[in-house]
Amino acid sequence: AGRWQGELAAVGFDRLVWERGGVQIWENPAAQPFAWSRGKVRALTYAPGRIRLVVEHESPGPARVGEAWFPDWRVTVDGQPAPLLRLDEAFLGVEVPAGRHEIVFFWQTPPIVWLSWALAGLTLTGLIGGGAYTWTQRRRSSFR
Repeated sequence: AGRWQGELAAVGFDRLVWERGGVQIWENPAAQPFAWSRGKVRALTYAPGRIRLVVEHESPGPARVGEAWFPDWRVTVDGQPAPLLRLDEAFLGVEVPAGRHEIVFFWQTPPIVWLSWALAGLTLTGLIGGGAYTWTQRRRSSFR
């Protein structure tokens, strides 16, 4: 641990977790978790494209998730769509009323992306079909 231990402890890092080849990783239990608010936050699920939380507030306020904000994210509060907020310049957020609420952040791919994939699939199908038709016609004509 050595020479940095005192300085790290002064800013909240209290335990050496891993060390190899002069590289150290320290634990800071005071660091903010991936979701936080002024009330209690409990993560129910955290998966790519879907984050489900239970938030308990005594008064209305924002809940934040340490996931990069992007306009294709959507959010519901108790199953009802809610405005997605961009908090602290980078994070997903939503305004939560007082009380206990279930929050779900989910990624919604824009329809233009699905349309692009469908058009690409149709184009590929047409090219393969046209190539196969041309190939069979040429083979038939060579046997005459």
